[in-house]
Amino acid sequence: MRFLRWIFIVVFLFVGFAAAGLMLLPKERIAKVASAEMSKALGREVLISGDIGLSVWPVLGVKTGPVQIAGPEWDTAPLLKADALSIGVGAAAALKREVEIRRIELVSP
Repeated sequence: MRFLRWIFIVVFLFVGFAAAGLMLLPKERIAKVASAEMSKALGREVLISGDIGLSVWPVLGVKTGPVQIAGPEWDTAPLLKADALSIGVGAAAALKREVEIRRIELVSP
């Protein structure tokens, strides 16, 4: 019976530390890095607005609000608009407080 109690305590502590680690995930920093890298790759300004929230499933990362990619200089209309941007990060890097972007997905472009 003691053995089961210790297993329960260890599992409970593991889940607690994992939840605390997720809450410390640098959401704003991840969104900034993704925006800067996308801007650099596309050669256009990427504007992320709205709230930035934590996403655990299907990938560990963040989900932003509306996203807009600037159009050509001669046109005022944006090149692309999306309802949200889902950014997946590496779990091991996130625990070290580093940003390692693994996936970027536009939601309802």
